[in-house]
Amino acid sequence: MARPGNWQEQTVEEWTDTSKTKWRIRTTRSLTAQVAAKTQDGFKLITVALAKDRRSDGSWGPLYGNLHQYSQPMLESNINK
Repeated sequence: MARPGNWQEQTVEEWTDTSKTKWRIRTTRSLTAQVAAKTQDGFKLITVALAKDRRSDGSWGPLYGNLHQYSQPMLESNINK
């Protein structure tokens, strides 16, 4: 389970596109978490990357993320340990 203190905050300066027409400063909070999922093949441990960007008014935008490509098999008895 992710706790608020586990968020990493990073501010970067970058171009918004490949034609380099607009420069921005972006602040992002992110964390990596692991979740257990029941599949047809048993239980899997899956790594999830989550992030949210700071808006220009100082509030945080919506949460977004992705699942890492690989998962690991795990025993059901190891869930919540």
